[in-house]
Amino acid sequence: LTQDDHDPNGQVDNNTAFRPLKSNSLDVEQATVYANLRLLPEYFDIYVDQRFAPGGASNREAWARVTNVLPWNTYAKGGQFFPAWGLRIQDDTAFVNQDTGLGFTRNLQGFEIGRAGEGLSLYAQVADGNSDGTFPQLIGSAQYMWSKTGPFSGIYLGGSAAYNEPDDNKLGQYTAFGGFSVGPLAVLGQGVYQASELASASNKQWIAYTEANWLLFGWLNAKFAFDWIDPSDRVSSDQRNRFS
Repeated sequence: LTQDDHDPNGQVDNNTAFRPLKSNSLDVEQATVYANLRLLPEYFDIYVDQRFAPGGASNREAWARVTNVLPWNTYAKGGQFFPAWGLRIQDDTAFVNQDTGLGFTRNLQGFEIGRAGEGLSLYAQVADGNSDGTFPQLIGSAQYMWSKTGPFSGIYLGGSAAYNEPDDNKLGQYTAFGGFSVGPLAVLGQGVYQASELASASNKQWIAYTEANWLLFGWLNAKFAFDWIDPSDRVSSDQRNRFS
């Protein structure tokens, strides 16, 4: 900390016992680099998603993909990637991401076959379900997008299912999701059902999420979201909700 215009005796203009401090600080909330290398255009590419902050460097995605080789416009990729689950909303603290463990904080290592584009999109993933690799994480997802339908400029419906056996427990996760847009308004919703069989007891869990987006300008969007979760069917008063 420095202060200008000091005299040789070390005194400054506001020479008091408790002087106001002048300081600046810089805090990097997030720093991420994305890179896509097309080695054979329209046939083979490599993708990397590397985060440098917060918490130091970590790789989020790194995979190689083959396209336009398999039938029905499908692709195949292998490496590290995010789960093909639900709406894939960016909010990691939403219950549909945080309490399912299938959001952008989860990285899977394995293989994926899928078809993405207008109309029907399909995804199937087989990845490491446990740290010891004893049982794979199985995920399947399907969704369909209608462009112009009546008063709607877009309609979106889909569903996903996931199954895993972590530490000799069984976990089944199922979700239905969708949305629509009319003019500047876009609405999305997702419902989740989870059933787990633990060594001591079984549990059922329900989660719901919805958001409404209003495009104020071409560069500014206003969003309202509502989360709800019932963590256990064995406890009657554990429901929680969140507005954002």
